[in-house]
Amino acid sequence: MADYYIFLIVGVAYLFGSFPSAYILVRKFYNKDIRQEGSGNVGAMNTLHTTGNRLLAVLAALLDMAKGAVPAFLFSHIFPLGYIHLITLLLGVLLGHLYSVWIGFRGGRGLAVTAGVFLVISPPVVGVWVVLWLIYFTFLRNSLISTLIATFIMPLIVFFTVGSLFSSDILLMVLPVSMLIFQRHLSLIKTLPGGSQININGVQ
Repeated sequence: MADYYIFLIVGVAYLFGSFPSAYILVRKFYNKDIRQEGSGNVGAMNTLHTTGNRLLAVLAALLDMAKGAVPAFLFSHIFPLGYIHLITLLLGVLLGHLYSVWIGFRGGRGLAVTAGVFLVISPPVVGVWVVLWLIYFTFLRNSLISTLIATFIMPLIVFFTVGSLFSSDILLMVLPVSMLIFQRHLSLIKTLPGGSQININGVQ
């Protein structure tokens, strides 16, 4: 694949990722600017925190996943994507989601959009992460802490299953993305008003 395709991939991926799903939904149905509410995060969790509407939060999460899944599907069927092009695609989508040009380079924390990409290129990554999250949420009953732990452990799971469940290329993709998502969610603890924590049943 010619090198200029890398610029095509990252440009298209960025545009997909930059679609501000949560911002549009909250603005349309509640006439609120999600960037000025709760943690200021433009994602599903802050949609729930801002509106209390679980269905709207689920819709925001699904749309964010689609932002990653659609370009990953399109490019994987158009070009024989190698590792460098897959990581370029993932980074392009992530950058678009984290720094959307349409809302002043604000955005979400990257979990759902990353899941969308991996659902196409390596579904077991998503499956393992979900299992980890469910295990910790069962005991902790806290979505944010469960997300932090599952995201931190995920690269270790991939590392110890390289050659059996995952390839080394997937490990090289999961490691930096997990670190970024972990850092973005860790900062959420400091930005929630009054130190409040979000759980699956609503907002505490």
